[in-house]
Amino acid sequence: MHNFNSSQNQSPTQSQSDNKIKRILLCVLLSLVLLFVGGLSGYAICFYAGGSPAYTLGWVKDMVRKHYYLDLPEEQLKAAQMDDLFGYNGAQALLDDYSEYYTPQQYREQQAYRAGNQEGVGLSFMQIDGKTQIYRVNGNSPAEQSGLRAGMYIHAYGTSAQSLNSFTSSAFSSFLNALPDGQSFVLQASESDQSQGQCYTLTRQSYTQNYVFYADGEYGYRFTGEKAETLTKTHTWLSFLPQDTAYLRLDSFYGEAAEQMEDVLEIFEQTGKSKLIFDLRNNGGGLLSVLCDIAQYFCMPTDGTARSFPVSLIEYKGGRQSVYSASESRYLEFFTPQTHITVLANVNTASASEALIGAMLDYQTLDYEDVFLAQIDGVAKTYGKGIMQSTFENVLTGAAVKLTTATLRWPVGNRCIQGVGITPEDGAMPVFSNGYVDYNDGMLQQIIADYFA
Repeated sequence: MHNFNSSQNQSPTQSQSDNKIKRILLCVLLSLVLLFVGGLSGYAICFYAGGSPAYTLGWVKDMVRKHYYLDLPEEQLKAAQMDDLFGYNGAQALLDDYSEYYTPQQYREQQAYRAGNQEGVGLSFMQIDGKTQIYRVNGNSPAEQSGLRAGMYIHAYGTSAQSLNSFTSSAFSSFLNALPDGQSFVLQASESDQSQGQCYTLTRQSYTQNYVFYADGEYGYRFTGEKAETLTKTHTWLSFLPQDTAYLRLDSFYGEAAEQMEDVLEIFEQTGKSKLIFDLRNNGGGLLSVLCDIAQYFCMPTDGTARSFPVSLIEYKGGRQSVYSASESRYLEFFTPQTHITVLANVNTASASEALIGAMLDYQTLDYEDVFLAQIDGVAKTYGKGIMQSTFENVLTGAAVKLTTATLRWPVGNRCIQGVGITPEDGAMPVFSNGYVDYNDGMLQQIIADYFA
């Protein structure tokens, strides 16, 4: 009997071929092992370096060198820490007030905010002569649903009407932050600072913000629902408006503001109104993309066509230029050549709001005498922000930095209003206003009486 192993049954050529295959398989296996180990090492290096303060500071400085609209002295930039760049902890900031660093969590919150996704109750306050006044009530927020309005005075808060605390911003902020979502509480507010008013019940929750408000002398319209997509007819708060006049307010250039704008302008066109009061008071701006989408409704190229047109001219460091344009003009879908548009503005009308007014002036759908400026404490002007910010994300860490990257100019006249704003010297009309917000809106009532009678 003969015993044979398998190799003794093979020819020399077949044996050599098998050995070659084994070597190839071994090489492939070693390559995969090295790739796996190298990947883990690279991931670890990126993870620990990307999350370190030194890495973050270096990345921010690189973004500043590449994108910040002003040249900073290199020696000063090299020596700077985060406090020095952004003015933290009392340091003198190297960058302007609009530049900001976001942690990954803060950047996610910013993205949600710009999309219109909010959390809380939707109230902003300001202090006037030691008293707390509501500066803004976000559309579709718990505060709006409760019946609160801008211009009201806040006196107290608590878990119930029987358990109230005197209102201070810091104490209320701590109270609200500790409140679970879905938990109700009350605010005591009044239309006048001379009375204690009544209690309004609010619930802290998530909501989608509405940015566009429309009214005439018969009805008011706002967007409600889970996604702020339902155009809801309500009672009007502007019964003093003339029959041919409608009022439109835009709070910010975020979220679905452009889509909401189209819906209310359809009502303007369908009801045959010939005059529109466009309120941009306290509108601090927003996204250039939303600005361009909204500009298509309010601007028309001088040749009367519906073609694409420039909305803002952008000039970066070093002189590089670009143009932000609207895809088309839809002005004649909602307005006629006889439509009279009036704009309301104040010192808090800034950035994209000023750019929209500038485009309307440049394309002659608005005259300076149609711009009414709130005169507050003797000052009548818009804010004067003619610079643009861009946000850069670090894809490794999820953090981001917002930097001022360019100057903004109007599309035809090439004007930059940085530090100046729109003023009566331009031909705009100053009108006395009882503060930044006014529950009874005396400024609007005065304009109606003087110019729309």
